[in-house]
Amino acid sequence: ETPVRHAATPIRALEESALYSSRSSPTSLGVIKRKLGGLYRVLAAYEDQDENLALSLKSYEEASLIFDGSEYAEDLADIGLERSRTLILLAGRRRTSESYGEAIAALEEALGFYTATGYPAEYAFIRVSLGRLYKEFSSLEQKQRDMRKALENLEQSVAIYQSGTLPSGLAEIKNNMGNLYSALSLLDEREKNLELACESYEQSLKAVSGDGTGQVRSIVNNNLLATKLAICETGGACEDLEKLTAQLENCLEECTPGVRPAVMNNLAAATRAQFGLSSGEGRLEKSRELYRQALQSPEVSSVAIAQIKNNLGNLYLDMAQYGNAVTNCKNAISEFADAASLYAAQRDKEAAALLKSNLGSAYHILARHENSLANIRMSLKNSEDALTVFGKHEYSLR
Repeated sequence: ETPVRHAATPIRALEESALYSSRSSPTSLGVIKRKLGGLYRVLAAYEDQDENLALSLKSYEEASLIFDGSEYAEDLADIGLERSRTLILLAGRRRTSESYGEAIAALEEALGFYTATGYPAEYAFIRVSLGRLYKEFSSLEQKQRDMRKALENLEQSVAIYQSGTLPSGLAEIKNNMGNLYSALSLLDEREKNLELACESYEQSLKAVSGDGTGQVRSIVNNNLLATKLAICETGGACEDLEKLTAQLENCLEECTPGVRPAVMNNLAAATRAQFGLSSGEGRLEKSRELYRQALQSPEVSSVAIAQIKNNLGNLYLDMAQYGNAVTNCKNAISEFADAASLYAAQRDKEAAALLKSNLGSAYHILARHENSLANIRMSLKNSEDALTVFGKHEYSLR
């Protein structure tokens, strides 16, 4: 797909071409509309996300109307698959039952055309995507109810601590509330809940006092900065990324040893996020080095190692777009495989399955650059493994 900083120019050119094509060749107009859908989706990753995703869907819908007819079955299938990619992004942003249902329905419709034997790469992508969507959708409403009930109970306890009736403990309660709001943001009203998480963490920091609270302060400060970074990544009211990175660097210098791996992980993510705003690959290399340092820390836990290796695998997939694609894809596969094994050893079947899904994606990307039937088969195998946990039979739409 077109690099983001150059996406706006071809969009304007295609819009102008559409004016002429509409009068001369309807099918040419359909091709242009489909390309516009893809370019708007790329642009949405970096600016005006809601608006550009809406424009992407509109372009695909207009293209579908032009290619209406049995003689255009393959064109319609291609447009439908591309449209599903946009719907997947919308589901990740909105986190609603309706958005997940629409994306899942589009992908399942695509399975009617893209078979495992006829279109193995596309089939693998659809299965991987369905696995992820069903996992995120599973028990969505129940999780929201449980988290909101937990928040209500913690909120009731706040008044007791604020009154001075009980010894200090308000900082930890507010930190726990921040953690709940952060988790809830993955299910519903993402930006609002991230803002509420930030407020809770800030209140927790104000409540930290006295001796022996260095560990608590380090944990809460890292949580606050990680949440601010998440707000940036969702396109919300973002602080300057360089300023946020500097704050994480200060946090790394001041934090207690047990928190260092988590801060390094967030600092690597912040450094990686700045790549889209600057030229060169130095940001990605620096991010990789921070992940490696976090892995080498003597305080890092086995759970954190799995999380960091997953992040490192995703970083290598980013690097595959700008460097040696084959080498970076293989590095990503190695990190994902290690993380999957760690989660399996911890008996976290959902996390292990998610890594299997990531492995399916990585082999799928590798197959584009290293044309090998073995890569496609590995993509399918890992995707099917993930679906045994996140499949339709376990998580059906209700």
